[in-house]
Amino acid sequence: MNYLKQYESFFWLIGIFIFYLIMAILTPLSTTDWHAYKVNLSQYLTQENGRYLGHLFEWVAVHNVILRALIYAITSFLVIYLVVYMVQLHTNRIYFILSFVFMVTVPNTIYSETYGWFTGFFSYIPATVLSLFILFTVVKIIESHDTVSEMQLWVFLLVSLFGQFFLENVSIANSLIILIGLVVYFFVKKRLSYFLIVGLMLSCIGNIIMFLNFNYFLIKDGLNTHYSISDSHGMIHKAGVTLFKLVPQYMFINQIIILTVISIVSIVLLKQNKSLKHMRTYIKIPLLLGLIILPVYKIFVYNQFHFELYKASISIAVLNTTICFIYMMSVIYVVFKTIQQRYIKMIAIGSFIAMASSVLPLLFVTPISYRNFYFIYTLWIVILLCLIQQCDVLFKQLEYIIKIFAIIISIIMMIGFTFIHISSVHRIDVIKEQITQHQRHQKITLERLPFERYTHMTTPKSKEQLQDFKHYYNLPKDITFKIVPYGTKQ
Repeated sequence: MNYLKQYESFFWLIGIFIFYLIMAILTPLSTTDWHAYKVNLSQYLTQENGRYLGHLFEWVAVHNVILRALIYAITSFLVIYLVVYMVQLHTNRIYFILSFVFMVTVPNTIYSETYGWFTGFFSYIPATVLSLFILFTVVKIIESHDTVSEMQLWVFLLVSLFGQFFLENVSIANSLIILIGLVVYFFVKKRLSYFLIVGLMLSCIGNIIMFLNFNYFLIKDGLNTHYSISDSHGMIHKAGVTLFKLVPQYMFINQIIILTVISIVSIVLLKQNKSLKHMRTYIKIPLLLGLIILPVYKIFVYNQFHFELYKASISIAVLNTTICFIYMMSVIYVVFKTIQQRYIKMIAIGSFIAMASSVLPLLFVTPISYRNFYFIYTLWIVILLCLIQQCDVLFKQLEYIIKIFAIIISIIMMIGFTFIHISSVHRIDVIKEQITQHQRHQKITLERLPFERYTHMTTPKSKEQLQDFKHYYNLPKDITFKIVPYGTKQ
């Protein structure tokens, strides 16, 4: 028993890694994965956009199940490890478990387009890992250059270049983070940092290589059928629509669970902080209201009146933006007032800057989706951990509750995706059975998978997607499908 207690942290970390290995095996392939399997590597890299490393990982993953599972598990684990390590909480297992819980309970709108979709995963998750590392290293250099190992500095330079080949807005954010870090370093230290200068140059070179891809010229010229810069009313209109309608929805309202936890922790900190106990009433009351306004608004107003249906309403967009802005300012105030350690405060402030840097490119691009805000979700976790570190005793008391919840949610996710995996295999068997029964000249029934809200495009719809589906599963090319809901009797 003592042996298990001694190595409990190790077992938890191994358990988290194994969980992601299992999830990688259970997660079904989607339409884009079938397409990647159909073409050779050079063709796939040249016909797609500038996410070269993301496409490389995806192509390898769809051709080799073992590598798919390993890359998926390692990358997922690194997100959790980096989030905890950069806040200096890696010596206590409870914070790994807590971060794991928040990663698993990420809104299903984000999960389905990242963890539940290999194309999204290999672009968004590695990009997040590398961007977190860049933010961590920049803050460490500013805080105390001497504490940064030579190995970390050289890895930082490599990441500054190769981290640019996964995701467009995060690539731009990486350059902005390094640039802002370089400016801050100059004003604080009164000199320039060699590694930040070289890192900025390498990140800019990476951006240039990425955006020289011919697909971005098609987007610029309005010739791309899916993406575009600006909209029919101009770039200012597009930026306004994104800022007032989409950012509040995707960045705040959709991520209400973790923001509610941040509100609760912030209120506890304000109550415990001696210097704030005697805060003037006219400051304390608006601050507390600012911290609870978003959760209360989401539960009692937004949900009750189904504001998500009124996407064209300017007044509701302004209301959403105002509520989110008040909440954001309240959290920033709490961060400045309650976090005492200089380094932790810099990490929290850097996270806010990284949020703004990653949102900025999205203002001018259409369409954007929930997956574009996965990086911001991880930054909310970083900010939450920065706040939790100030009331460490409270969360140590909740250790057993957090452990039990982590085990329960892991089991639920694995059972759910086991059901999805079995259904995915079964529907191919059903299709082949229909073909052997000489029904190939009739419409073959193609059943949807269960819980498709947690996956993305796992049922083909268009002509091209159906062709890729047939090629991957070695089905006759001349058959036609009738797509039916899950559970429809044959």
